[in-house]
Amino acid sequence: MTLVVDTVDGQFQIAPEDIFTFGRSDSCTFCVDDTDRNISRKAGTIRFNGEHWMLTNSSSNRNLRLTDHRSGSMHNLLPGHAFAICEQRIIVSMYGSNRSVFQFTVITPQLNAAPNDLRITDTSATLGPPNLSPRQCQDLRALFRDNFEPDSQRSPKPMTYAEAAILIGDTGKALEHRISNFRGSLLKSGYPRMSLDELAIFLIGTGALTPENAAPCISDDPQ
Repeated sequence: MTLVVDTVDGQFQIAPEDIFTFGRSDSCTFCVDDTDRNISRKAGTIRFNGEHWMLTNSSSNRNLRLTDHRSGSMHNLLPGHAFAICEQRIIVSMYGSNRSVFQFTVITPQLNAAPNDLRITDTSATLGPPNLSPRQCQDLRALFRDNFEPDSQRSPKPMTYAEAAILIGDTGKALEHRISNFRGSLLKSGYPRMSLDELAIFLIGTGALTPENAAPCISDDPQ
């Protein structure tokens, strides 16, 4: 029962007897930017406990954000807490300084059902991806351009409203207003509050925003 961890540095095949560690320490299996002090030296571990693959937040003060790639459900894994991996594909995100995001994907070809006391439930974060209008796709595609056109030298991060507005021939204030309205509508629909980094990971990771539906387009839809 091998676990696959897909990172920017390639894939890791994790056997049940292995322990996968991640953080900014060079002793970790997957080492992120060791100069970013917002990331813990040992942010977390993944190991098999004999029945289930367990993801543990090893940090003393930093959350991990987990996103179910299929359903779009999201939740924070608090410091010191463990999570039984019950999804076939989850995205693990760590938030660094200057709006940087470090992430990797955990893929489990075979799963054992986990008991309820090992699962994390968050009724406010079980909604699937939202439907986006053509105008929203255009706005979000510009704002999250780096996520679609990654630079291997740095982690993707949202553009400023002024930078993104230039790409769609608009003003930064107008774009910020539309994005603010969109984020407000998500909250009213029951989605958890998300930073722009988290919003990018959520929309792209769940397939709500793709290079195809996010192609530059001008719409009369005011939303």
